[in-house]
Amino acid sequence: RKWLRNREQSKYIVEKRFAELKVKFESAPTSTSAESVEHERQLTSIANIAIVYIEGHLFATQQLMCDFVLSFDQDGDGYIGPDELMHLTNCVENLNLSANQIREVFSLLDMDNDGIIAPEEFEQQARIMEKYCGTLASPWKMYVDPDEKVNVLHNLQTGERIFDYEMKYEKLRKINEDNLVAEAEYLCRKSQHKARDDDWVLTLKNYAAITIQQMYQSWCMRRKMDSLRFRNRKFLASLKENVDRKAADLIVATIKGRNERRKIKKIIAKAYAKKVEKIPGSNEEKVYYIQVSNKHRFEHRPRLHKKYFPRANW
Repeated sequence: RKWLRNREQSKYIVEKRFAELKVKFESAPTSTSAESVEHERQLTSIANIAIVYIEGHLFATQQLMCDFVLSFDQDGDGYIGPDELMHLTNCVENLNLSANQIREVFSLLDMDNDGIIAPEEFEQQARIMEKYCGTLASPWKMYVDPDEKVNVLHNLQTGERIFDYEMKYEKLRKINEDNLVAEAEYLCRKSQHKARDDDWVLTLKNYAAITIQQMYQSWCMRRKMDSLRFRNRKFLASLKENVDRKAADLIVATIKGRNERRKIKKIIAKAYAKKVEKIPGSNEEKVYYIQVSNKHRFEHRPRLHKKYFPRANW
């Protein structure tokens, strides 16, 4: 209620709204002007009368139109069908409608003729009702009494009914003040609901951001682990390859060593010779060894011969 901060502006708004209410309430329903005919049609509309009682219920229970309507959405599709509308009207106090009247209300509320009623269509009809029948969230509603055929202001909270020929100036001003207070309270509740919904949306966005961040971190960790596993497998493969190469080299060297030793054995077997000579003046024999190539004499068996022929009885 920012306009209440300025005294002059507040006074102007109160007087303006009072003048509008006075003209609306005192306008003759039987006038032939197009504006008056539309005004009378809206005041006698069964859809507006239903919205009047629904608004009275909302005023008593401190609910918003959208929340109240969606509480009767039994199948959870976000829309109201004929059976759900019947259940809704049965739950509103003093709103006694026949089956034909409920069908008429449904057809009037179904503005796009798609066979279902969206909460926005209820709110749109409520704005039409506000324009012709009173103020949103206010207990004072105006319509044409079916019996008296005159305008009546009906307080849905207290049940008080005041016809246009009974209205006093002071009472009409008090009703105008009640309308302003009720409208301010409704706008405050609506802003609080919007703030709550915005906070919930922000909470969901923060949760989604945290979840995405955690998923990204998990993906990065999995990617690092995959990289480490790949490098580990590559290292093990190279290590195995080196071991296999060294083993192959060792086998090759062993085979080559054996072949070389066989060749050396043949060379050493030809390089040395064992000789036996008789000692002059005795029957004893003396064994010695010579190197064939240079006739070098050894008194003992050569070391190379012992190494390559350890088991030879030479």
